[in-house]
Amino acid sequence: MDIGAACASAAHFILWRKIAGMNTQDPVVILEHDSIMLHSIKANEPVNWDGNIIALGYKLPDPAKYNHVAAGRPSLVIPRKRHSGAHAYMITPETARRLCAELDEKGAMRAIDNFYFMRVNDPGDTESDVPLSLMVPTPAIGWLRKSTIWDSPSTLNYDVVDEFSRYLRQ
Repeated sequence: MDIGAACASAAHFILWRKIAGMNTQDPVVILEHDSIMLHSIKANEPVNWDGNIIALGYKLPDPAKYNHVAAGRPSLVIPRKRHSGAHAYMITPETARRLCAELDEKGAMRAIDNFYFMRVNDPGDTESDVPLSLMVPTPAIGWLRKSTIWDSPSTLNYDVVDEFSRYLRQ
């Protein structure tokens, strides 16, 4: 694992440990340095957030190309097989405890983005057992600029849902 990716991953793991010790059932939002919150994530109705990593949005080099006002506030949480990175997500303390237990058991073989979000498997490797979901419409954007870890930022977005594409200008 690249040293920059290892440092970024370690920061997330430290946050998980802190969140795991919190005395609340509410989800906690984790944002990397390149995240922009577009909408509140408050649910209108009670939601059981436990047990899932809930990704909050996609990556864009120009956030102005996504019409978040027309798209509206998020109203759904849908299951996903994978998502494009850990730039904006939320977990509950219960989910954090599951993530920490998995981390203690499996270790950190790959960067957080690859193992927990993109779920890219190396031969003989496993992926996370903690389910992944996506909040829709998108309440956050990862604003791609010069990467602090890689030679260039990844513009790849996996499995883009129609709700996002409909409000994205190319």
